[in-house]
Amino acid sequence: MASTTGNLGLIYQARGQLDRAEKAHNQSLALNEELGHKEGMANATGNLGLIYQARGQLDRAEEAHNQSLALNEELGHKEGMANATGNLGLIYQARGQLDRAEEAHNQSLALNKELGHKEGMASNYSDLGLIYQARGDKETACRSWGKARALFAEVGTENNVRQISNMMTNARC
Repeated sequence: MASTTGNLGLIYQARGQLDRAEKAHNQSLALNEELGHKEGMANATGNLGLIYQARGQLDRAEEAHNQSLALNEELGHKEGMANATGNLGLIYQARGQLDRAEEAHNQSLALNKELGHKEGMASNYSDLGLIYQARGDKETACRSWGKARALFAEVGTENNVRQISNMMTNARC
């Protein structure tokens, strides 16, 4: 029930039905807490964090992602740790806290490299490029985006390749 309810929450999220998604993820969280299933709790809190981010509720999102990170660290679940730190980096970016954002994305990148998760690495490089661009460091931004584009091409996500290529063109890389 906990897993199925969480999956329904993901469907609602994909449809943009954030209220229904939040309700489903909260139900999943409650069931996982009742079972003592920490992996399910980490997933549910991470998904709630994404909902809060989408709504612009950055404080609630940060709290949820920190809870997810703590649970994933306790479990030694590096993929979950990479996701949580990457999401925290996005929150810090949105707040203009570029040093904190860079640190979080670099932590996520290190975990994704360790896991061999190329799509996660590509996302990290893309986000780091935006940080460097915001700081006025075009050369480092372009290098970072070049790495992102190559990794997205390797995994076959053409939409991401086009998006990064457009960013590079706009920045005159």
